[in-house]
Amino acid sequence: MSTECAREHQQRAYASTVRGVQGATADTSVVGPDIDAAGLYVGLTRGRVHNVAIVVAGTDAAARECLAESMQRGTTELTRQDAVRAAPADVRRGP
Repeated sequence: MSTECAREHQQRAYASTVRGVQGATADTSVVGPDIDAAGLYVGLTRGRVHNVAIVVAGTDAAARECLAESMQRGTTELTRQDAVRAAPADVRRGP
């Protein structure tokens, strides 16, 4: 891609993990495939203007099924010890 073409068609983009953007707001949020329900919720509530979920599937029906599976996919709840270990990083990250 030429510099001129890139300048005309590309925009700045920033990527982060879903957990890393919890509490943040951006103009646009894009959530990739195979995420769990909590990640899907956090990712799709960060964009002021656009929130997009990417699903890789052969048909619209299969895409809806993949998205429904993501909505039902959970993770193990954190223990109190997990929360205590994670707290210093959360404090350093700030609001």
